[in-house]
Amino acid sequence: MSFLLFYIPCNNYKEADKIAKILVKEKLAACVNIINNVNSYYLEADNLNITQEILLIAKTSKTKKNLLTKKIEELHSYKIPALIQLEAKANASFTNWLLNI
Repeated sequence: MSFLLFYIPCNNYKEADKIAKILVKEKLAACVNIINNVNSYYLEADNLNITQEILLIAKTSKTKKNLLTKKIEELHSYKIPALIQLEAKANASFTNWLLNI
């Protein structure tokens, strides 16, 4: 059995904390990790931009993917937030716990 990891860069810790708490409280994600001080390098209008962001990694079932995506888009401050999904597998006990949240 597999589940999804969502990779979600956020503008600041306050926003990341708010999104993480809502996703878990509303059972849209079984677990969310917050990683501080991620340096992001990207091009915009051919200019190299370097910003510091906070990274969320949310673990959820495939059945909650659309609800989770909609909620993040509703809460996120970015005009176009990056909601990158990766399919993941883990040990059976963790996967069973995650899928039963």
